[in-house]
Amino acid sequence: MAKCKEADVIIAIEGKEYALYKKGNLSRYPYMVDLSTGKIPYGEQRPLLKNFLLHHSIDVEPWETRTTHWCVRQAIDVCFNTPV
Repeated sequence: MAKCKEADVIIAIEGKEYALYKKGNLSRYPYMVDLSTGKIPYGEQRPLLKNFLLHHSIDVEPWETRTTHWCVRQAIDVCFNTPV
């Protein structure tokens, strides 16, 4: 769990917690880590983040043009711009 201290934000998607990083030691690009496994959910990041962004009314269309990096940055921005 020490890794999540360096995360930009922690979010929950479908009952699981994920740490989001704009930059981190696992990748030089924006990414997310499943806190239950400590691993990057390769192949699942975009679909998970799409659900998160849609839930927060962020337009992700056209979906095919959105990269994982874009989705991570948008999710981090949502967390910083959402009133508590």
